[in-house]
Amino acid sequence: MEDMKIDDDSDNATMERPPEVDVFSDFVMLVVPKLGQETARWKYDVWREEKRLTIFTLKYTDEMEAVAAVDDCLCLQFTFQPSDPSTYSLTPTFSSGGQKKDPFFIENVLGKSTLTSSPDVQILLTHLDNGHQTENPTTLNDAPSSESFSKFEAQVVPKFGQETGVWKYDVRREKKMLTIFRLGYSDNVAVVADCLSLHLVSNPVDLTADTFAPTLSSNGKIAEASYIRNILGKLTVTSAEDAQTILGHQDDSYVSMDVDKIVSQDKMDGDALSKHGESLQSDDDLDEWIAPFEEDSGDEYYVGDPENEEDDALEVDSSSLFRQPQRKTKASAVELQTTTTDKKRSVEESNEVDVTRQPKSTIVSKKRKVAEPRDERDQDDLFAQMCAASTLKLNLDDIPSLPVHEGCGGTILSSQYWTVPGASREKLNCTMDVFVYSVAMESLPNLRDGPEDSLADSVTYAWMLLVHLLGGCEAITRSFAYTTSGTCPIERNELAMSVVNVCDAVIEHMQRTFSLTNPEKVRAEILSMLKPLTSVTYKDQKSYTDGRSRFPSDIFLRDYLKESSHPAEGKVQVAHGFDFYVDEEKLREMEERYNEQEIGLPVRQRWCRFAMDIVVEMVGGVDVIIKGRHHIKGSTLALIGEDLHDATYERARKTFGSEEEFAYSIFRRHIQAMFCLKGRVYVEESTRLMASILFPSMVDASSGSNAVPALLVPEVDDPPAEPGCNYWTSPAPHRTRLSPNSDFYMLTARLVEYQRYLGPQRSKRKQIQGAGNREYTGYLKALVAYAVGGEGVFVKRLLQRRRAKKEGKTVTVLDEAMIVALFEHVELLYELPANTRKSAMKKLYDSVELYSTSLLKLYDKGETRWYFPEVDERPRPEAVALLEAQEYWRKPASDRTQLRPSHDVYITTKVLKSIASYFGPGSRESDIKKYSNALMLHMLGGLETAYELREGKTFYDGFRSMFVFDDLVAVCLHSDEVFQLMFSISPSDSLINATVRMNRAKKHLRRKTERKEYQPVKNTLYHALHV
Repeated sequence: MEDMKIDDDSDNATMERPPEVDVFSDFVMLVVPKLGQETARWKYDVWREEKRLTIFTLKYTDEMEAVAAVDDCLCLQFTFQPSDPSTYSLTPTFSSGGQKKDPFFIENVLGKSTLTSSPDVQILLTHLDNGHQTENPTTLNDAPSSESFSKFEAQVVPKFGQETGVWKYDVRREKKMLTIFRLGYSDNVAVVADCLSLHLVSNPVDLTADTFAPTLSSNGKIAEASYIRNILGKLTVTSAEDAQTILGHQDDSYVSMDVDKIVSQDKMDGDALSKHGESLQSDDDLDEWIAPFEEDSGDEYYVGDPENEEDDALEVDSSSLFRQPQRKTKASAVELQTTTTDKKRSVEESNEVDVTRQPKSTIVSKKRKVAEPRDERDQDDLFAQMCAASTLKLNLDDIPSLPVHEGCGGTILSSQYWTVPGASREKLNCTMDVFVYSVAMESLPNLRDGPEDSLADSVTYAWMLLVHLLGGCEAITRSFAYTTSGTCPIERNELAMSVVNVCDAVIEHMQRTFSLTNPEKVRAEILSMLKPLTSVTYKDQKSYTDGRSRFPSDIFLRDYLKESSHPAEGKVQVAHGFDFYVDEEKLREMEERYNEQEIGLPVRQRWCRFAMDIVVEMVGGVDVIIKGRHHIKGSTLALIGEDLHDATYERARKTFGSEEEFAYSIFRRHIQAMFCLKGRVYVEESTRLMASILFPSMVDASSGSNAVPALLVPEVDDPPAEPGCNYWTSPAPHRTRLSPNSDFYMLTARLVEYQRYLGPQRSKRKQIQGAGNREYTGYLKALVAYAVGGEGVFVKRLLQRRRAKKEGKTVTVLDEAMIVALFEHVELLYELPANTRKSAMKKLYDSVELYSTSLLKLYDKGETRWYFPEVDERPRPEAVALLEAQEYWRKPASDRTQLRPSHDVYITTKVLKSIASYFGPGSRESDIKKYSNALMLHMLGGLETAYELREGKTFYDGFRSMFVFDDLVAVCLHSDEVFQLMFSISPSDSLINATVRMNRAKKHLRRKTERKEYQPVKNTLYHALHV
């Protein structure tokens, strides 16, 4: 077969194609339709370099029909017969549902084991279509579609070339859904690797406000909603650019870099070098080295730049830095593809291989001022890896470092002092303008005095000079690690190209100065030694908090920080080791302002305001910070990250001097509190979570059904397993078994109530991670307390157990088998992986013990709402007596209404009607937050009594300590029912809302103790409660 020939000197370059390429292309033209692939049942995937055609159908595996999977798949491997250009064969591999079928299946259909023409393909597809009794997708997709969906489809879906593109498209117009996916392969079986489904959510009032609800999945697993928010800064897709941004992020899971390439030893042998020649000018002379790296972002993900997708691989040949990008098999964002050096690499990709990286655990003391990248022990390990990467087995400890120039800033970008000439600088003997510190040049070894063509000496010379020009080993490590943080504004390719250019300049200088005869070997050796430095990830960097990885700035600030992340004329580096740059003149103004005009400020205010002014200047204004604070959930530190925080702290130390030394921990705490947002309570609309069980009559009415409401809790029930407890050992229609391995049952209604407000559907994470994880411990605490008989019984039993232990006796709070059943119930509910169940059991046990211990400590301090005279010899606290005096509603009466079945909360009917008339549906101030707040204040005895209880600071956690959790659940469920599920409020939100409203009334209520002429404000809340 003749090689491909390109005449670079001709405007119209001619290319001789192998005949097998033409035959395969002709076959593809006959089989693959040109238009309408996005709406057709059969999809196509063409790999020209592999001469393979895959024809497949899709199915959707979830209830929302948003997670695509390959159903039927026919993979055809093209084989060319050189003797007869018209003769070819296709070796088929048929699979269904990801499982290969017997080869005899195709032979039974066609009468032969291979396909020899395009009609054979059509016959086989027709046979498969007849075996599927499905609706015609073409007819379905001819249904009228909304104008918004049609416009979006035209902008996103390409009309031609879908069969050769990485991303495929499936349009279901009748469902207003667009699915974008890409394939992976495992043994000629196609699977869906990444899938993005977009469902049109129409706004009947404003058609221009139509949005798309995205569902992103990888290998069948749906990503969290926060994953989309981290990429787009929002939860919905509103334009074609948003969709492209998500696809670009998935594409950028791999970045091919020259500095990440690994040179095989056999390619560096003299025989191989002489075979390919010393010039290495052909693309076929070297294997393609690609080393994937994992994006590190903690709970965040890296958002790539789709504009840089063409810069897919750095070439080894210095005359052409980038090779024309070829189609590559891309792994999903959460699974990595193993490195391959075969030029004809396989495109098979298994969706079952889970490659996880285990970074070294790095711990740092809280006494340090600012985070360092690695400690001495890790640095030794890093040097050991670099020595192992060297084919010469050089001992890097024996290679001295060149003197560092004062212009080096601790990163690659900030260490490029050599780009401009200056005093005491020498220009390297190369085309690139490189002006090196004279002292450094004098410290280099003299290759003229050494043995001729000594590879070790040449590598040593090149390594010393290259590392000096890049700022040192720590600068290289720090810079490349920062690019894997997931939110770094600096592109990794940018650094890679900088390294390659400097390396080429060094090699060129050595060739011209010392007549270097083996430049390729030296270059390959240097790049292989650099790889350990460039492979350190951001997760390996130390954080202020012990045992945790360092966290970067939020993805929201990525675009705002781009202009401040590169050195430029008139800008100064904020701090050594950080790629943050601020206008020199504005920095001088800030320093003068806080040194002179604001001299009267306390130290903490001067330091923190100065630091935040630098951040504001870098991101482009205070409005960006305020907008970012609304964008994230967390403190200001979570927005700016530890890098910006540490850089501004170091700049403040440099500005104000050591005489005003401000502790790092205190500075960190104050930065967290800056730009704090006022507490907001979000009311959810149309909340239907567990509604079919909790509000069956309401759900039936909304659906037009006349079904009889289910009986949640019977009036008379069987006695529980133990007196006073709330669990049973016998099944019943209104009970639910806790776990398959236990014989314990609980009321279905109560389990559903807890899951509505504390379950995994309301949580950010579904998996158990630690003893302090609020996402499951809140549910577990409520469940344990309810099983014992309530919060009060639980605290009392803890006190009895502690007293019995002192007397040498044993008292159990809850049956051990019941505890195991509760733990298994939580494990199954939160979908804990089977391989971590053993450790999770201990974490669940630790969380209960930690909760029990804290309750006992608080009770001893008198900071709980409980008092038990039979186990406590102290007098009853006044605050507890006042609180108990208000709880008339614990007992039923004829003039009272029970808020919820199985909850002992009976509010005076007249009061409920009054509150509903002021804040209920249809009232002038209709608001579920005001309604629930008024109800809670009534249960505490009114606004003034609630204020007195809160300001007395007897209870450790404010309103939360004044209420039993089950009572709050009753209030919230009652409020949801009153507002007919159009709005919903949770117990946590109701407590936040009550605290905010109490703070607003605080100023006026203080007048009661300060002035005699105090008169209560008779507002709507006053009138609602005083009936």
